[in-house]
Parts: sequence; C-alpha cells; structure tokens
Amino acid sequence: MKYSLYFLVAIVLVHFIGATSFAQIKKTTTPYPDDPQARIEYDFTRLRDPQTDEIPSLIGQKEFEFASKLPKKNPFANNSNVSPLPNWVAMGPWNQSGRVQALGIDIQNEGNMLAGTASGGVWRTIDTGNSWVKVTLPNDEQTISAIVQDTRPNNEHLWYYSTGELLSTTGRRETSNIRTHSWGNGIYRSYDNGATWNPILSTITDSKHTAPENFTGIWNLALDSKNQDADIIYAACYGGIMRSSDGGASWTDVLGGKDSIKCFNSEIVIGRKGTLYAAIGSSPEGKVGESQGIWRSTDGISWIRISNSTLPRQIRRIRLALSESDESIVYCITETPDDWKVADTLFITNHSFSRYHYLSGDGTGSGGTWQKLQIPFDKNQQPYNNTLGGYCLTLGVDPRNSDVVFVGGNNLYYSDNGFTLADYEQIGGYPYDMLEGSLHPDMHCIAFSLTSNHTLFVGNDGGVASTDDYSLGKNTSWKSYNNGLASTQVYHSSLDHGTPGDNFVLSGLQDNSTYATFDSTIETPWFVVAGGDGMTTSILDGLSQFFTSWQGDNIDCFYNDGVDITYKGSLLWPAVNAVSAFFTNFIIDPVGQNQLYLAATDQLFRFNDLSQIPFNSHNIPADWTEIGAVYSLLHPAKAFITTFGFAHDSSAQLFFGASNGHVYQIEHASQSNPPLTDISSPMFPQNGFVASIEVDPLNANEIIIVFSNYHVESVFRTTNGGTSWDAISGNLEELRGGGGSGPSVRCAKILHTPSGTIYYVGTSVGLFSTTIIDGSKTSWVQEGPTTIGNLIVEALDARQSDGRVIVSTQGGGVFRNSTGPSSVSNHHNLQEKIAVEQNYPNPFDNVSTICFSISDPCTVRIDLHDVLGTKLSTLANSFFGAGNHCIELSSERLSNGKYFLRFTNGNEAITKVITVVK
Repeated sequence: MKYSLYFLVAIVLVHFIGATSFAQIKKTTTPYPDDPQARIEYDFTRLRDPQTDEIPSLIGQKEFEFASKLPKKNPFANNSNVSPLPNWVAMGPWNQSGRVQALGIDIQNEGNMLAGTASGGVWRTIDTGNSWVKVTLPNDEQTISAIVQDTRPNNEHLWYYSTGELLSTTGRRETSNIRTHSWGNGIYRSYDNGATWNPILSTITDSKHTAPENFTGIWNLALDSKNQDADIIYAACYGGIMRSSDGGASWTDVLGGKDSIKCFNSEIVIGRKGTLYAAIGSSPEGKVGESQGIWRSTDGISWIRISNSTLPRQIRRIRLALSESDESIVYCITETPDDWKVADTLFITNHSFSRYHYLSGDGTGSGGTWQKLQIPFDKNQQPYNNTLGGYCLTLGVDPRNSDVVFVGGNNLYYSDNGFTLADYEQIGGYPYDMLEGSLHPDMHCIAFSLTSNHTLFVGNDGGVASTDDYSLGKNTSWKSYNNGLASTQVYHSSLDHGTPGDNFVLSGLQDNSTYATFDSTIETPWFVVAGGDGMTTSILDGLSQFFTSWQGDNIDCFYNDGVDITYKGSLLWPAVNAVSAFFTNFIIDPVGQNQLYLAATDQLFRFNDLSQIPFNSHNIPADWTEIGAVYSLLHPAKAFITTFGFAHDSSAQLFFGASNGHVYQIEHASQSNPPLTDISSPMFPQNGFVASIEVDPLNANEIIIVFSNYHVESVFRTTNGGTSWDAISGNLEELRGGGGSGPSVRCAKILHTPSGTIYYVGTSVGLFSTTIIDGSKTSWVQEGPTTIGNLIVEALDARQSDGRVIVSTQGGGVFRNSTGPSSVSNHHNLQEKIAVEQNYPNPFDNVSTICFSISDPCTVRIDLHDVLGTKLSTLANSFFGAGNHCIELSSERLSNGKYFLRFTNGNEAITKVITVVK
C-alpha cells in the first residue's frame, strides 16, 4: 500500500485521435485517511486457511512448484531452451514502476544496471535507465531482495540476486514459519553480466532440492572480493548468516543458525579487505536470541560480538553500512516496535542510530568505539516521517567520504557529518507532488555512481530515480528512470465496454495512484489520473464518464465530452455511521449505467443517479440510499462485503460476496427495499473469502464464484441462478476439497467468442483458462507462460464485442490479449506452430541472436521493421525443419532505438521488440 498523503489529479495533455485532453487540475493537501493495519488484515483475511486461521507455512514455494506441473497453453513452455510464443502482451505502464528493493551498478560499465523489484523480478538496463528489459524468467521467483556483483578481476561478469521480502505491504504476517506472502526461494546467479540467470540449486526448495529454511527469507548478500581462489558468498537470512566457499554448492551456518531462538532479521556487509560485519535481530515475537547484536569477523567463520549499550535490547529490523573509504567505520540503524504483542505494528515504532569505529585488536572494549547519532525519524504520524515498521528502511555511505551518509524511510535524508549534528536535510519523500524533480516516498535501497562524485541512485515504491547532485540538500532535484521498468502492482483495471477496438485502459496501482492510457503499445507513457492507492475503476460505455477510487471508500468522478476529460469531484461519504473499508469496492449497473453501489464494510449504499452529477461544479450531492437488509445480515456475523457481480440484463440483479463465505443476490437492486436472498451452497468453504463473482454477460443464470483462501475449494459455478452449484477448480487443487499446494484464486472472467466460450481465472501463480467446464475434472491451462508467467493476477476485464482481455498483475503491470479470440479450441490440443525466444542479448550493440522453434516443417519469413512499421530487410524466408533454429542480427546498419522482428508462417504472425544501444 502507498502511504500517500496528498490527493492529486494532474493535468496531462494526451495527443491521440480525437484530441481528448485534461481540462482541469484538482490538487489539495488533504491527508488520506490511511490505515496500513487495515491493509494487513485485508490481505490476511483473504489468504488465510479458514480452518486454522493461518496462512499455510511455506505455501509460496509449494504453490510455485505445484504450478510448474500444470499444463501450459504452449507446448514449448517446458523446454528450457526455447521460449514459447507470447499470446499476451505487456501494456505497461511504461513510465511508472513498482517497488524496487535492490539496485546493482556495474563497476566496469555504469550504463549496465540491475533493478530488483518486490514482485516483478530483476530488470536490466545497459543505457543507465533509459530503457529496461526483464531478465528474470516469468516462472522463476519474482520477489527480489538483494543484487550484488563479483568485483574480483576477471570475475566482474558474475552477479547474484536473492529473493524474499519479509516485511512487505502484501502481507506483513511475521511468524517463525515465515508466513508472509512475500516469501522467497533461494539465490540466483548470472554468468553473463546479468543478462540471464539460473538458480543455485542448494538454495531452492522443490521436489528435487530441499534447501534450509533460511533461504525462504533472504535479506541481503555479500561477496568476498579479497579471496581470489574461492567463490565465497554470504547470505543474511531468516535465522542468521549462511556462508558458502564453493560458489553456493554447499552452505554453513556461521552466525545465529544454532540459536534456540531464531532471528527474524539479519544483515551482512563486507569490505574490500575482507573484514565483515554482521547483525542479528530478535525473533518475530521480540525474543532475544543468543546471537543478537553486532559482530565482526576477519574470516567469516570466527566472529566477535562488538555491540554495546547503544543498541536497543530488542531489534526487529537492522541495517548496516560500511564505509568504503574508511573500512574501520560502520553505521548501524535499528527499528523496534513498542508493542511486540502486535507483530504488525507500523507507526508506533522506535529507532536507534549509531556509528562504530574500529581501532585495534578484535574490536571489543577499547578496540572500538560506538557513537550515538541523530535520528531523522519520529513517532508522530502527522509528518509521515518514519519507516513503517522497518518496511522502508535503507542506509548508505558515500564511497568517497565516510561522513557523507544517507538514511531512508518514508523520506530520504542526507548529512555531510555522519548525522553527528541535527543539521541533516531531507532530500526526497513527502510531501510528494508527483511533479518533475520530486522523489517518490518509501526508500528501500541506495546505490552510488562510481564516476560522478555527487550522483546517487535510489530504489523506492515508485521505481528508480537518481540525482546528479545530492549536495544541494533540500534543493536536490531527481530524475525518474522508469522507462519500461513495467513492474507495477495493479489492483484493478477497466475497459470501455461500449466501444469495440478502443484502447483506453484505466488502472488502479498499489503505491502509485490511478493511471490511464489511450494506446495499447507498451512504449507509450501512461498518464496519472488520481492520487493515493489506486483501487477499483469503472468506465461508462463510450467513455462519457469514468470513476477512480483510493483506499477508505473514496471515489472520484470524471467527465469526457470527446474533447476534454474533466475532473468533477469526489462522491461524498454516504453516512456518518458508515465504516470505510481499506479496499474501496464499488460496481456500476452495467445496463442502466446510472447507479453505483459501494461497499462500506458491512453496509451497502447505492448512489441513485449518476446522470445528475453537475457538470459545472465540484460539489457532488450525497445522493445515497442504504440497502438496510445488508447491514442487518452482515453486522451480527462480523462479516464484510468483499466483492460484487451484476447481471447484464434488465433484471438489475446485484450479487455480492462476504468474508463469511456467503454469496447474496439482490433482485431489482434499484428499488427502495429490494429483496435479498442467500444463494450460497453448503459446498462453499465456511468463513471463506469470496474474492470474485462473475456473472455471464449473456446468461444471468450462469455465475462463477471464486474463493481466494488457501486450503479451500476455490472455484464454483451455477447454471441455474444459484439453485445448485458445482466445484470446478479441477486441477487447480492438489487435493480434493482444496487441501495441499494449490494457489490462491483471485478473479474470474467469461469471454464469449464466435468460436466458443473461454473461462479465465487469475491466481497467485498466473492466469489460467479452459474452454470446457467439467466439474471437478475441469482442466485449467496456464496462459502466457513466458509473459505473465507466475505473476499474481489480481483482476480481469473482458470486452465481449472484440475479445479484448486485460490482466492486472502484482509486479508486471497490465497485460492484454494480443490477437483476440479469433479461434477457440480445447487447450489440451492447442499446438502453436512456432515459438520465438527474445533475442539475446537485448538491448545489444553489435550482434544479437534470435532463436525460434517450430513443431512441423514449414516456411518461415523473418522481417525487420522500424518503429513506424517500415520494412528494413528480410532476415530469412526459407523452409525450416521441425525443431530449434537460430539466426544472427547485426546492428552495423542500425541506429539506436526500437525495432520489430516479424515472424510469419502462413496466416500466423509473431512480433518481437528489439532494442539497439551503441
């Protein structure tokens, strides 16, 4: 969740056919009624096993392995040497990234950088952030925690990244069993400067490899650059510090691993001379283990505790930063909750900040000194100056000057005296106005330029940014580097259902407001529409009006007259006694398109007449009516509304699901006292979370219900309006009834095409579909295995008139179906004739290799086009046998920029985007 404080509707002139533009700015400084704890409870409720009231231990690794065995739409998906044809194309947002947890800058070529995102994998740039390419495979672990380069001579091509985010906005459920929804699974290595990656098998848990529990949560990595004869790796993990002296083939617990009380957080840093400093924190419950504190080592095997009373007794999160210019100096910042009984406490939190100076001997006693420093954070929520319980906490020391120090939380602070004085300056964060030169809040990592004295790169909740002169203090100006780093976490997206072929998409983004685009190509920047945590969106047919929302049941209205898109204001709060939900959940009658229904936890309100919203005034009347029967039903059960569905006929049937596992139908929802019926089935999981209700747009009697909890039967269908139900999860469940390692299912969508019907479901391990519903025998097939892959799919929208489907993912932005449903067949028999890999390397400056595979002998033509579609050359037009083939492309006659490779085989066509950077 973005802890955004300021509502913003920016004016953006968008040049496209029809010349629509924004006509007004709405900008206020009214704080959002932000409630991070509500987000935690919301996520926990929708994921937990209802029987145990816990998220199953290590379910992340288990569901990934389970998903690897499910059928893929493309037959080449299981061939590790060939990437299959992507039938789903990324849309962006091109210019807005999601949370970046790690940054790596190549010591030999600063243009080569790597960014590790919280749920969208690792991205690479070879032009200092002007363009990015995702280098993590779609079905590999996507949660990145650290990236490091081997800096030894002749080893600079070696890189490593670790996985897991144990403090995250997608579920701060901290227990000794790592029951957070941002669990990791091991360490990956690259032998080619970050272009391709493979797992270090000793750190991966699957059916063939069972790694120690430590590697399910890795905080950071360190490499020994002094030892030329051995590949020594250190991993700061849940439970302590792990060491490998053989490049990761085997590992040893060297600190904390033998403690009876396992630490939640650990930290490791190493100097060029080989001296190490490590930190061990408390357990998730605040218990102090035998190894808690700060340690020093010269060999990574024997450790001496050097911490003293400057550190608090209990530590949840700790960060270390070693000075490169003076390796005798180490900075240490910690975070500790006031109340460990509430493990997810966010704002009520304490910090300590200190500096250690090694003098002599083993560093203890008179051999080292500790100095308390000025702490830039406070516990006052008003200025939003904290670390959100250690979630956003980073620390860095300029490699040229041990007194130039940076501390990041919500905001970024700079000191040229090592924070020994209170004259530090804020150089980014709140108040955030989204304008050029500002720095997005919530800092996670810092990296320094090796060639420019005052250049600093920051990874935060908004992506990657840099400044050319941090010494300007409060006048520091920042530049965003989110050009194609499409890693946003999308809650919801909408299409204009009344305009076939229209490309307008409206998306609510976690951390990053609501964005929109009129262009379906990924290279086109999106424009911001409204601030806050963007949530549910809705577009009236023809784009005459659209609605955005942000946390706390806040809904904003926009008009479009064909020339200007104008902000009209917010829908006023429906009732004084109504309690706002974290996730703003609303639906508009798809037929009359004049009434809006809002879920305010256990109350349901109807905005009676959207057409009466005044065009020339921001004062929207509070035209709400409560459907009172809902509160009478849900409040005694301590349940709340979780999702909506609506019939696409004139019956005005509204359906809603609740957190107690029930589904309800309201007939004639536009009436003053509409009747309410419980259409739940005894088959539904008791106290399950109803995550999605999909009503067939052509038949209101066919409804699909989705439950998002783990260890429950996930998908149900009725064809008689709810009189009877069938479980149709099929192969998405490992065990009958929903037990085992099956994924969390989030959403469903029905798409009718001229050739048949496609059923889609979005899950925590990607998008799946089927064309045949066969009860418990229903077989679901993964869509887009090399594009969407195992990204979490939060929401789906589909336009029946032209078959356009858009997919909202956590970590990959928005995807669309690139070809439309021109034909539908049983996916089990679907055979793609040709599959094309992304060219390697990409971007490239000299020669790039393009590989493809065909299932049957045929003629393949490969043409190169520029960005305007002009054909530049034909690379191949030949008969190829079945199997794998590769060709090479030279950039000798090409200038810098984007190009398109078009593969044709009869009536089939595949297009790949390539980038030349010289």
